[in-house]
Amino acid sequence: MFEDKAFVAKLQEALLGIGAELKNQPNLLPPRYTGFAKKDNSYYKPIRDAGLATGRLQPK
Repeated sequence: MFEDKAFVAKLQEALLGIGAELKNQPNLLPPRYTGFAKKDNSYYKPIRDAGLATGRLQPK
């Protein structure tokens, strides 16, 4: 989906590192959030489909 694979990899790495940083800065994320997990795009398909079906997301 995204052309710039290097940027995507760098962004994923940064987001995955937030979990460890929460120990030093607990207000980085809302309460009860523990960080991010790496998932492929298919993991979010049901969420996208629900958003499209309800009109909350617009098709591209």
